[in-house]
Amino acid sequence: MSPPVDVAAIGDLIRTIAREEMLPRFRQLAEHEISHKTPGDLVTVVDHAVEDRLSEALAARIPGSVTVGEEAVAAHAATLDRLDAEAWAWVIDPLDGTRNFWMRKPGPGSSTPWTGPATSPRGGWILPASSLWSAPG
Repeated sequence: MSPPVDVAAIGDLIRTIAREEMLPRFRQLAEHEISHKTPGDLVTVVDHAVEDRLSEALAARIPGSVTVGEEAVAAHAATLDRLDAEAWAWVIDPLDGTRNFWMRKPGPGSSTPWTGPATSPRGGWILPASSLWSAPG
């Protein structure tokens, strides 16, 4: 069964949220907006903002679907228990390239795979600065 997902619409959604949350803060993060999940593993207010917005918006796309975000898992490992072979799921890496973002290097993006009953995992990756969206049709 193919996911009931309009891939272009999902790309637009992720692009919009990534642009609204990432681009204004790129090269603008204050020291208090950066912390460590574990030693050497950075997390920023941008990670949290993108993950929160994507989680809400993507869960609304498929009623009953679940979201599992990188930052939620880092805070509460039991979040992984939401993944169920019988439910549609979105797996969110809100800021793919947090260290590069923090170091003010270009290229951070957001990746959002999804999977569901009797399907192979699929997903997409957005580079908001250039509008690049890559996902299987």
